[in-house]
Amino acid sequence: MEEGIHNGEPTYSQLPGARREVEIIGEIVKTTPLTGRQATKDEVLNRIDSVALVHIAACTEMDSGKIALSPNTTRTSKIPKEEDYILSAKNLADVKMRARLVVLSCCHSGQEKSKCEEVVGIAQAFLAAGARSVLVSPRRNDDEATIELLRSFYQHLASGTSTSVALQEATNVSDIRRGLVP
Repeated sequence: MEEGIHNGEPTYSQLPGARREVEIIGEIVKTTPLTGRQATKDEVLNRIDSVALVHIAACTEMDSGKIALSPNTTRTSKIPKEEDYILSAKNLADVKMRARLVVLSCCHSGQEKSKCEEVVGIAQAFLAAGARSVLVSPRRNDDEATIELLRSFYQHLASGTSTSVALQEATNVSDIRRGLVP
């Protein structure tokens, strides 16, 4: 989802490359990702405690790190309320995850700002819920560059490479393709 403001309230629309990103990753790790209207808050919370890998490509609120998912259309009125589609640290408090890795490919996900004790960064919330590690993008980059970096990262992971080495190798490949390394 892409963030904007309307009448002082955040609004969201589909991130252009998010669906393609998660479909490519799904092919590599041999799973069918939740996309579009399937990626509701309820469905994510129903599945999140039973998977070893979580990859979220969505928009987050810059101040809190809350993640905008698809609203549950069977439960919401014409105008969904925030609790129908926002995944927050509070939602993760009761989750017992077994994920070895959570990847947040989200705009603003690495720029969380804690303004009070109740606002906990979403990455920390995933760790508190039991995730062993969280990989956070500091900003939403160009879709093609993000897809290529993540494709390489997940290909390395799928071949048995450790997370840290897979990220280093993917970054090296990405830098070479963008001409940043001679």
